[in-house]
Amino acid sequence: MGRTVLTILGIAAFAIGAVFLAQRFASPAKEQVQQGQRVLTHAYDAQFAECYQLQDSEIPAGLPKPGVDEDLVYVAVVVLYPGVERVPEPKDHRLIGVNGENEYLEPAHIDYAVTEEGAELTLVFRTDNAFRFGRLVRGEKTIQDRVELE
Repeated sequence: MGRTVLTILGIAAFAIGAVFLAQRFASPAKEQVQQGQRVLTHAYDAQFAECYQLQDSEIPAGLPKPGVDEDLVYVAVVVLYPGVERVPEPKDHRLIGVNGENEYLEPAHIDYAVTEEGAELTLVFRTDNAFRFGRLVRGEKTIQDRVELE
């Protein structure tokens, strides 16, 4: 019985030693493999492309055109998601801090296209003629600190 206990303890000690030895030699190999992989940091982050006011002929179908006496304009903001074909939830995008006020705008229309660079998202915001600037966000993440008409 004493020999059996000693044999089991010996096998356990041998197994534990083998595990520690394998980890010691495996860690440098794993680090070398990780260092050899190419990583594109921020490759899929949203990038602000442009902001412009839409002319009456450019207003998407389904959106009411401003009347002659209305103080209403449509502003298009283009966001590029490089290297991907799909974008995160488009409705999470908004303009906040419009003209330095505690005002925000949600997209009235969303258009989506896949280009050679990646996914291109066009957000159309309905605002008044006084629009000068705003901050473009998706959820809690800021995409562009200051979006101004070109």
